[in-house]
Amino acid sequence: MVLAGARRRSLPRLDSSLADALLPDRHPGASPRSARHQQVAVAVDFVHDACHGHNPRPIRRLARSSWTRRVHLDNANLVLALANASVIVLEPVCTGHAPTGPSTSLTAIIEALCLALLAIDLSIVCACLGPKRFLEKRWHLVQVVCLGVMMGDLLHATVPYMMNGDSGPRLRLSRPLRPVLVISACRPLRQFVAVALLTLVSMAHLLGLLVVIIVIYAMAGVALFADTPQYRDPAQIPYSAVQNFATFASASTALSVLVTTENFPDIYLPALHAHPVLATLYFLSFFVLGPWVIMSLVMADTYRCYRMHQARKVSRVRSKEHRSLFCAFHVLADEYRAGSSDPAAEQPAPAPTISLPVFVEFCHHAWPALSCKHGMNAHVLFALLDTNQDGRIELREFLQLVQLSNSAVRRVQNPVDSLHPGTAAMILQRGWTRARCTVGHAYYEAAVLGVYLVNAIVMVGAYDNPTVAAIIVPGCLAMMVVDVAMRIAAHGLLGALHGRPLAIGLVVASVPAELVLQGRALLLARALRLVPIVTALLGRVRANAREMAVIVTHMMSILGACFYVFAVIGMEMFSRDALRHEHRVVPDRDERFDSFAGACLAMFQMASSNNWQDNLYPAAMDTSLAYAAPFFIVVYIAINMIVINVFVANVIAAYTLSQDDLHQRVVIDDGRTYDVVVHRPWDRRIIEDDMPIFNDAEVDALHEYVRQLNETIREAPIAALRQ
Repeated sequence: MVLAGARRRSLPRLDSSLADALLPDRHPGASPRSARHQQVAVAVDFVHDACHGHNPRPIRRLARSSWTRRVHLDNANLVLALANASVIVLEPVCTGHAPTGPSTSLTAIIEALCLALLAIDLSIVCACLGPKRFLEKRWHLVQVVCLGVMMGDLLHATVPYMMNGDSGPRLRLSRPLRPVLVISACRPLRQFVAVALLTLVSMAHLLGLLVVIIVIYAMAGVALFADTPQYRDPAQIPYSAVQNFATFASASTALSVLVTTENFPDIYLPALHAHPVLATLYFLSFFVLGPWVIMSLVMADTYRCYRMHQARKVSRVRSKEHRSLFCAFHVLADEYRAGSSDPAAEQPAPAPTISLPVFVEFCHHAWPALSCKHGMNAHVLFALLDTNQDGRIELREFLQLVQLSNSAVRRVQNPVDSLHPGTAAMILQRGWTRARCTVGHAYYEAAVLGVYLVNAIVMVGAYDNPTVAAIIVPGCLAMMVVDVAMRIAAHGLLGALHGRPLAIGLVVASVPAELVLQGRALLLARALRLVPIVTALLGRVRANAREMAVIVTHMMSILGACFYVFAVIGMEMFSRDALRHEHRVVPDRDERFDSFAGACLAMFQMASSNNWQDNLYPAAMDTSLAYAAPFFIVVYIAINMIVINVFVANVIAAYTLSQDDLHQRVVIDDGRTYDVVVHRPWDRRIIEDDMPIFNDAEVDALHEYVRQLNETIREAPIAALRQ
């Protein structure tokens, strides 16, 4: 299934038993069940390394890892990081000008508790992985550095007040680092940020080109339009004090906003009234080069760089998976456990394999939820891995374990094979099938969609005529209920919900709503009934809804982190407390930096590109400082040109590189038949298109790793393996 079309190359083998090297002190009289339990536990360690992207280490870590897995919670650091970031709602807006008091001490205690628990959690992870493997992951190092900086900043802000009663203001420089802990605690967010940063480095030449064009046109604009009187007239141009060509700084700021097409009429019309031909040539040429050419190239290059770096990232992760799974396989392999490898034998030892009982026991330890229902799910996974159907798993098959276990594998018992032909359910299904075959599947689904469309047309046309709607809309609802009843009768409730969960749920909920609700509540319920029309018209996008939902969730999380970082920085620079006076320009705006919510609203306006200069120019006029305009320009570049563009590249890749779910019928030993749907993540599709699995480079890298592992086992003493 997964290995179709892959190039068959011989994979490396170990010269000796890895289990004997890792567990040399097993008691000779111990039961085989106890020895196998130890080997399974070690194999689970290696598989967990593969799932979390760690490089495998041939070390004996059974007792330490089993204790740390019980103590360490997978999402504990994420919850603590979110709690630490939430302290912002209790802190002063501008810490650089707010006095230290009892309320500050309360927030400091909460923050100190969160940081201490995060440090304990990191210590547990370090004890589980070992210091060397812990620091191999750069995000662990980022967490350690951020925790150290935040603890030092917290002590600097609170110790003088607690020791000497000094209530002077203390600038909290570590507040922008709090979202970094949240990102580093979530693996998908870490991968998104890593690819975004690498994409930024790759597209730096285009950003540099854009800066050079802005500088050239700003210098030319000052020379051409510095003396234009219309730019000094507030009636003709908003924010005329700073939005003009009087100086190089103001011209550069105006052209930076013009790249986003937000201030085109404001900045163009004054020059047009004074110099029509010259202004048209100047702004038209800049508009073609900036918003049309450069911004389009930025989007195209973002997608190219994103796909390249994402492929490299997935390739590195897959390489680590293969190394860890190789070690796990040779710990579980039956031949090595039985000691069948004999160097003096004339025939070479048989290739190691894993039997079904060993695999089921391994699944019970590795994924308890997967091995419920008497190990039936483990049997399904074993059947998926056993592509040659010989009843044993080989190394090449076992290397697909992480991909299949992380995929969305839905086990649906096939009712055709499980129901007796004489049962009532089978008769209903045959009748349902014949009815659909008579009119055709496409025609039947089109008729059902037509009922929904008629319902929508009647609701729109009879919006002001409740009498007509009260007659026709219930009739359409009755037809929808009949369709749902036929589906449930043929496939059962679970089978029907598996095919059309949203439509069936909304129709079933609409029946009591039509009988009980009135007025606006009834209109809202009827509007929700039209949602299945949207899902029916989505087409291919509906098949990619899962990837889109995940991508949107990641993008919203990254945007939230960006909003947090720039909001706390903006509150320290542009709030009322920082300015020491009321806002002189547009004092009644909601999107101001006088509160965390207002600052986040300003960041959202920047992300939407909706008149974002209305945040830039008031702040520049309020502060009269040189860093006001660069701050907002950097915010716009970071949010709109990096995060949003990477998000768009993510969506394009997920949509264009997505693959239909793989359907396979699996027959278990007891005769049960399952229709299994295996969903392959789209990011794996990128690397498998550009670099198929088990390619020359990948196999060579695995051979080199096994060669080093053989040397380590053969030459290093047992004490070295335990370190």
